[in-house]
Amino acid sequence: MMEDAKEAFGGLARQNTPMRHPLAVRYVEAQRTAVVFERFEFDALIGADHPARVVWSYVQQVDLSGLFEWIRAGVHTPGQPPPDPRVVLALWLYACIEGVGSARQLERLSETHHGFRWLRGGVPLNYQLLSDFRWQAAVVVDRLLTQGVATLWSEGLVSLASLNDDGIRIRASASTSSFRRLATLERLLREAAERIAQLRQEVDGGPDISNRRLRAARERALRE
Repeated sequence: MMEDAKEAFGGLARQNTPMRHPLAVRYVEAQRTAVVFERFEFDALIGADHPARVVWSYVQQVDLSGLFEWIRAGVHTPGQPPPDPRVVLALWLYACIEGVGSARQLERLSETHHGFRWLRGGVPLNYQLLSDFRWQAAVVVDRLLTQGVATLWSEGLVSLASLNDDGIRIRASASTSSFRRLATLERLLREAAERIAQLRQEVDGGPDISNRRLRAARERALRE
């Protein structure tokens, strides 16, 4: 790359670089190895009608006592406290809605995607913690995720990234009654449970495993 750059700019006239001297001119140089901390407001990352806010509102209304029972850190005990179970559950619920099953990919999204960043809210976590959350309390977490996906989908509050072979997005109907005519809540729960079970198989996979699945589905649809 450097050799190519030299060849590309070889025809330009050489520029004189100011000597480093106490009386020489001053200028600010690039510090590309420096660690930069952003200053921003999490709440300004997403709009008022963003799906992430719907997910968080739902999680706040759910009984999560089964998850808080796993916390061993006390108020007056030493050690690093774990992240808020509501935050981790909200991240996984949003991931399941978007068709993401990989803990590594979820970690990446929580650092780069505004919706996931807003849900995370600066809480320290990594892919290993996200993976442990899915496995250590699998029965409770899967039940909560299944109910969350089915409820938000049936109410038309979110659209689901399809896990089907067509690779398209399934959009919930704006009318709740129409959903009740097409499928009962029990059927939605079964479909959501199948979705959660399939995505659980990708938890410990690479960060691009979900993208590869969706990309392969779209390619199959185009071939057909």
